[in-house]
Amino acid sequence: MILNCKNWDDDGDSEFLTRVWIGIGEYYAWLVITPRKETSDRNHGHEHLYLYRILTLLTTYQNNGWCQPSMPLAIGGVIAADTVSHYILITSYDKIPLSILFLFVIIALDCVILIHVMFNMLGKPYTTSCDFIEFMKSRNGPKWVKRFMRSCHPSKLTMGDGTFFDRSTSLVIWQKGIDYLITLLLM
Repeated sequence: MILNCKNWDDDGDSEFLTRVWIGIGEYYAWLVITPRKETSDRNHGHEHLYLYRILTLLTTYQNNGWCQPSMPLAIGGVIAADTVSHYILITSYDKIPLSILFLFVIIALDCVILIHVMFNMLGKPYTTSCDFIEFMKSRNGPKWVKRFMRSCHPSKLTMGDGTFFDRSTSLVIWQKGIDYLITLLLM
């Protein structure tokens, strides 16, 4: 479904029910991505296998949607905006008007939130799937589950250049932005 949006405030002439169904779909997708605690041993992980399969499908859809070059461009754009905004704040805070200074503070805060919150959330499927695979391998269960778990690989959201999001990705991206900032300050 492609909507014809004229500006950022326009809803593209979508109906209320369409927006509700999209919201429910997004809510369900993020419920699957967040980690779940096991409540009973009665189902021997069969429900967890189903949820793991949904997680791998969502990961595949995300990897196909954000393939080369869109994900590297998004990450590079966030790094560039973060570096430039911090550079302006450090070097020109006393020379620019207060309204422009406030704009660069907002850009810097947005970039910090994107790097440390959003990129960290994109690493959750990998860590959750690794923990789940190790948990299922250590359990005593049916033989078909053990054979199935041997064939499972961790769910990886790719960054478009052969690497993927994990626990330390947000720190690595932050460090790269700081390195670029230091290079600019030393020039």
